[in-house]
Amino acid sequence: MCRRAGIYMSYIEEIKPAPRTMAEIAFVWFLRLLAFCFIGFTLIYWMRVSGYYQGANWRFDTMSPPWQTASAILSVLMPVSAVGLWSTQSWGQVVWTLSVFTEIIMYAWLSNYFGANPAIVWFHFATIAIYLGFRGWFIYSAKKA
Repeated sequence: MCRRAGIYMSYIEEIKPAPRTMAEIAFVWFLRLLAFCFIGFTLIYWMRVSGYYQGANWRFDTMSPPWQTASAILSVLMPVSAVGLWSTQSWGQVVWTLSVFTEIIMYAWLSNYFGANPAIVWFHFATIAIYLGFRGWFIYSAKKA
């Protein structure tokens, strides 16, 4: 507690958040939309690992070793990145980058092991482009101010 003008105030009342711009608000909503998408991706990977997913060789014990490795890694990375993106923490954006590049490498460069999935690859490239656009705008705005 601190005393100001004879009135006791908590430190929380003294701290006022900086006003947010429309770009910052849009960036937060973009990250939260990505978090929802990654929850969906998480459910798909967990369905595959648990054997609930319909399809040949999609139970964890019948998957090929590359798929077992990728499924185990992404089953952990995806929900962690979703939580980090939702809370707009910097570590969430780092984990999101790791999971995005893992899937891009899987479906673009290692397609002979994982099969080609251009929809996922283009989705990730589009989200990376939007993310970099926001970051570029923030850098430009900071230099301008």
